[in-house]
Amino acid sequence: MEATDRLEVRLAPEQKATLTAAAGIMHVTVADLVRDSALERAGQVIAEHTTTFVPVAYFDQLLAALDQPTPGNAALRRAMASAADVVDRH
Repeated sequence: MEATDRLEVRLAPEQKATLTAAAGIMHVTVADLVRDSALERAGQVIAEHTTTFVPVAYFDQLLAALDQPTPGNAALRRAMASAADVVDRH
């Protein structure tokens, strides 16, 4: 993939020195270090905000509940009847 977009960041001299030292240790450019680190962190943030973890027992209970039909009640029947007038089923 060809990289064509540019991102600029302002740093304090000590911050740049830290990045330069780390890049040197890793034998990569500062740009590669910053890009790869930023993308890795962005992936973590996205995963943290789009993935939900629950205990296995809770998940099993949830699946079992979804397999059981909800018992009808008067309020549910009224809601379904009024929705039938609104929803086009074609």
